[in-house]
Amino acid sequence: MATAEVIANKFISIVVNPQNGGTIEHIGKSLDPETNVLAWYEWDEPAALPLEFSENESAKHWLSRYRGGWQFLTPNAGRECVFNGVRHSFHGESSYMPWTVAAKTSESITLEIRLLSGLKVTRVLTVDSSKAAFTCHTTLSNFTNAPEEVVIVEHAAFQGSPNVVVSAPD
Repeated sequence: MATAEVIANKFISIVVNPQNGGTIEHIGKSLDPETNVLAWYEWDEPAALPLEFSENESAKHWLSRYRGGWQFLTPNAGRECVFNGVRHSFHGESSYMPWTVAAKTSESITLEIRLLSGLKVTRVLTVDSSKAAFTCHTTLSNFTNAPEEVVIVEHAAFQGSPNVVVSAPD
């Protein structure tokens, strides 16, 4: 689909694709696909459909670009719908529209996207320099004069394996 960005240290490697909704495509001990803890599939079909689509077609277009990984869904996280008079695409525009790389080092990347609603989403993805730890900090900023109701979902698909342990802080 598009060029991916890598952040890494000697313990962990992360691959993120800003052009495909800022999707995190890989979290592993190395860039070797065998180490990826995320479910990720490089199939040829269906081919990625254009970002522009007709009303009630957003799910088909989103699914044509989906290969697994980890997406940030907002301002919607479900089916295409109309809420407060505004049409929202399947899983929200943040999950398929291109993000801008605002800053990048070998161990950190900052991604930004301006949504049609006037919201700005900023994600800072960082690997800890001293261990196999990855953090993701997300900020939503409202640049309108009115409150905005949003749905926010971290949409991660992990590999199924009896050897994988997933933990999160309380």
